[in-house]
Amino acid sequence: MFQILIVDDEHIERKGITRLIQKYGLELEAAEAENGEEALEILASRPIDILFTDIKMPFMDGLELCRRARELYPDIHMIIFSAFGEFEYAQQAIQYHIFAYLLKPIDVNDFVREFESVIAHCKKQQAERERSRMMLAGYHKGMEHEKENVLLGLIGGRDVTAEQLAQAGIAIPGSGIQMILVDVDGPVFAEDHDRFPASVQSLIPSGFEIVNLNESQSVLLLFRTPGQEGFEALSALGDRLMQAWTELYGRNVNLVMGRPVADVTAIADEFASMERTLEEKFFFQESTVLFTDERLANRDLSDALPKLMETINWHMDAKDDFGFRKGVELFFKTIEGNGRHSAIFVKYLCTELAKRVLLAAGERDVLAFKPYVEEIFGCRSLSALKSHLYRLMDLLQMPGEANPPRIPRR
Repeated sequence: MFQILIVDDEHIERKGITRLIQKYGLELEAAEAENGEEALEILASRPIDILFTDIKMPFMDGLELCRRARELYPDIHMIIFSAFGEFEYAQQAIQYHIFAYLLKPIDVNDFVREFESVIAHCKKQQAERERSRMMLAGYHKGMEHEKENVLLGLIGGRDVTAEQLAQAGIAIPGSGIQMILVDVDGPVFAEDHDRFPASVQSLIPSGFEIVNLNESQSVLLLFRTPGQEGFEALSALGDRLMQAWTELYGRNVNLVMGRPVADVTAIADEFASMERTLEEKFFFQESTVLFTDERLANRDLSDALPKLMETINWHMDAKDDFGFRKGVELFFKTIEGNGRHSAIFVKYLCTELAKRVLLAAGERDVLAFKPYVEEIFGCRSLSALKSHLYRLMDLLQMPGEANPPRIPRR
């Protein structure tokens, strides 16, 4: 349905035109104005496809209305209707590219013919606009796809030339690049393509690029290097982003803050380091910020954990239930929130403990131990590992327990 504005100072004339539109089923929705000034106000307030105006009106005549309408709205279709004696006067309107001219009293056949013609022209114009819009959208989509390929090439270690960067519309300044790996506990980047970039824009007003790795991971490349402002500023930025995106998605969000790199040749190596660092999220129950720069990370517990495990084993051998359980609790408390060790190493220690627990509980079948190992190494979080180990601990009979739990067969 196209929009038409009927302008005439005679109420009966306006209503007559509206009735003709309705009678002949023309695809038009009509608005009315009684003079040129009122018509301009309507044109400014809503989209109008066709302007149908009389010539002689108070305040502003039809010619002046056509002139100003054409200046303000170049694509509008204009039709003039006037008395026979005003024909020469109306010829002045030719310079405003009038679509048609109708004489009063209006001949119905002429009216319907001209309006069907202008409606057909409006449809053609609408189709051309849609084609242009689709072509432009396709162009932008192609550019975004090209940019994504170039960015993925950078972080993946492919050779990317300056010409390829320029063609993809990526301008990397000489001040350096700060990468942030965003890992969300859920497929948020597949659900909403616009929400994340909008949030980044509000949180980081300086230059950046975004490339999604998959439905739950994305990488930010910041071109105003926060690392140049000191570790405190980088840590504060990470906390701010983590809190904002945890609230935005209602899910755990883990960030890896990379070290600033001087140029594109160092991006791939730093990203590989960020991926390795992300594995440390295993040790955190909630959203967290990790750093590839070890000066911002926690201490390495590789030596402390085996010693702690020796203490736990001593309490178990001594059948000291209180000391044993306190030791296991301390073991998990020590590693929780501290990712500077391997998840595989922690799982290995847990399998050794599980083996001793099963032996102490009377299980001698080596094959029966295999499912427990598989379940331990299949744990994807520290909380799952902790729960599994606590269930195993309940198999032990320590002093004060009447009947030991029965070892389940798998």
